[in-house]
Amino acid sequence: MRLIFALVLCVGSVARAQDTAAANAPVVPQPSDSLLLRAEQMVGEGHGAAGRALVDSVLAATQPGTPQYAEVLFAKASMAATAFETERDFRRVTVEYPSSPRADDALLRLAQYELARGDKEEARKHLMLLDRDRPPGSSSPRANLSVARAWFELDDAAHACAALTAAHSTTPSTQVEFLHQLDYASQPCANLPTTTVATAKPPTPAPVAPPPAPVTPTPAPVAPTPAPTSAPVSVPTPATTGVPAATKPVSVPAPTKTVAKPSTSGGAYTVQVAAYDTQGAAEALASKLRDRGYDVRVWGSAAPFRVRIGHYPTRSAAEKQLSALQAKQMSGFVTSSEP
Repeated sequence: MRLIFALVLCVGSVARAQDTAAANAPVVPQPSDSLLLRAEQMVGEGHGAAGRALVDSVLAATQPGTPQYAEVLFAKASMAATAFETERDFRRVTVEYPSSPRADDALLRLAQYELARGDKEEARKHLMLLDRDRPPGSSSPRANLSVARAWFELDDAAHACAALTAAHSTTPSTQVEFLHQLDYASQPCANLPTTTVATAKPPTPAPVAPPPAPVTPTPAPVAPTPAPTSAPVSVPTPATTGVPAATKPVSVPAPTKTVAKPSTSGGAYTVQVAAYDTQGAAEALASKLRDRGYDVRVWGSAAPFRVRIGHYPTRSAAEKQLSALQAKQMSGFVTSSEP
């Protein structure tokens, strides 16, 4: 009997030790994550077929119905060779994996893609679905900033200002640079009628009515007039996407954060920010970036047409430019400059 009791104690101790080790074990990145990064780099360097084949192999090895499958499917859509494949796979993410964080990203990408093609009605449908499934109050501040910029391109300031209001209310005061971006983007909201902005903001609980005052011969007290809501103080910082011409401020002060100046004498590295199936879509983005002072160009004589910024002599210089772009909500990666 004592022997059996000793064995039970021993097994229990081993089980507790294993549980503790598992709880303290470091989080190991999924092997597929590094493969997806490698595939993205290959596509950016012009080896599109090989990069997409790598993504297909990762997708085939991933269990459908899992969160990781949604991640790989999203990456596959981002690197697709045709517009049809891009839209198909982004739609699959939104329909088959609605609870995945990538579903929000896919709806926003679909809206941005339609805006690049000039189809504002389809872009509006995607943004309305995004607002229905993930209202501004439940989205991250940076996601709300991107959504607001898309609404501004649709000349819908009410929805844009609602997203900016939600982003501002959920951003910690320590993120000063990001708050400056929100204030700059919110400048058109100051020109909206108060009632319009109020309907666009997330609903707030109604105040509790005070108990009725007793009937007395003296006149009832006059209710105090509510103080007008003041517009947020705008601190201009450079924006990453276009604001409609009708809402652009007359003058824009110099940005508070300087952008790494590219070399004008050529360099071995560059920063790629986008790739499109059509040259027109690529030129449209390049024109917007050029208006904001970036040394931007479209490279490629056939799809994909790559939008690239600057020439840099070293990778570290290019990565410094990439960090500045990422701080302004622009995605991209460092790659070898074209011949």
